[in-house]
Amino acid sequence: MFFFDLLALAVVASTFPVFSEYEPKDTVWTYLSTSVIPVRYVSVVLVHCINILVDRAIYLQKSLVLKLVYHVLQFLSVHIWLFVMIPHFISGRMTFTEYESVKKVYNAYDISKEFLDNYVNTDVAALTFRTGGATWMIRQQELRKMIRIIHGAHPVPVVMTCDIILPGDNNKELSLSVRKMMFPYSFTRQSMAKLMIGEKVEKPVTIEYLLPKFLKIEQRGKVSMVNLLMHPEGTEDAGTRQRNITFKSILATDGNGRVWWDLSEEIDDENFSKFLGKIPYASGSDGNMAIITFSDKVVHSFFSMVTGGSIITFYSLFLFIIHGWSRDLISFRMGRIWLYEVPQADVLYALCKEVYICREANMWELEEVAAARVFFMIRSGDTALKLSRFHGSPYNPNTNKTMPPVTRRS
Repeated sequence: MFFFDLLALAVVASTFPVFSEYEPKDTVWTYLSTSVIPVRYVSVVLVHCINILVDRAIYLQKSLVLKLVYHVLQFLSVHIWLFVMIPHFISGRMTFTEYESVKKVYNAYDISKEFLDNYVNTDVAALTFRTGGATWMIRQQELRKMIRIIHGAHPVPVVMTCDIILPGDNNKELSLSVRKMMFPYSFTRQSMAKLMIGEKVEKPVTIEYLLPKFLKIEQRGKVSMVNLLMHPEGTEDAGTRQRNITFKSILATDGNGRVWWDLSEEIDDENFSKFLGKIPYASGSDGNMAIITFSDKVVHSFFSMVTGGSIITFYSLFLFIIHGWSRDLISFRMGRIWLYEVPQADVLYALCKEVYICREANMWELEEVAAARVFFMIRSGDTALKLSRFHGSPYNPNTNKTMPPVTRRS
């Protein structure tokens, strides 16, 4: 037990970042090389060391009651941590109540409701991020070049890219890009050029259908946009998948000419008033923007049904399978043990041989009796062991080792 505790400590201490949800690219060597060790890493290792010391102290006390109480408390604490505390502390993942409120918003729309029913609250997460960007630092030569491009006669692309990392799949990176074109001599391009040089514009610059609102992470490792949770705007089908983004530049007040960009999602349209404004983590609340993700279950549908019941259901099925497997293994060995432990195997062989002898001699009635004895014998291993035992003393060479006579009832 002590060896396995040390092995578990080594695994946790060396591979802790693998279990992290926020920093899947980090390693323990990254922590040590940068001299910045997360508090949660130190806490996990320290708690594990304390558990090892307590376990060894109870072992040296030779107290079975303390050992039992310790393991029961450890079992309860681990399950409370995994199924109560961790889901509470993980931000962004919707709770059961929040996801039920999302379903109520789409309760009158059968297609949307059917899509939402395919997921549970643990499969849905809200990716929230601040609307204010970092300080935009650019050289004057590059700024003038960008302004010339915007004032030019060629279309200018605007790209929004969403990168998603799957920690449980070897840190697999998924990417989704939305590309929109700003055509020459448009009001949007002229306003964008004014924002870059710090001039005021009459109204914020809007890029239509740039923000993907609902993303579906499929089992095949592909990200796609969901088009079942919003209505189209006019003839634009893109309105069912993407949202309009408004750009605004803010000049710092320190006099150094520093500028940062402020983004926001349009909230004055029909989709926002009917759907998006009523769901949790709505854009515009607390100065955040939100993207809702739906993750497909990677496991088989049978296991999804089992784990969807409860942890008790999963454990019960696990114990049932282990119990059945162990019982079949023991029963199989017990069913074959009589073949190797028969006291007089030659007696059983002689009984089988009598059937063939009677058949060759055309003694049909006697063959029937001999066959009945064989069938009765092989019905169970216990019967075969009992009928093949020695009759009398096995140490006396004059003992009759044949089976006692069997009389046939008429």
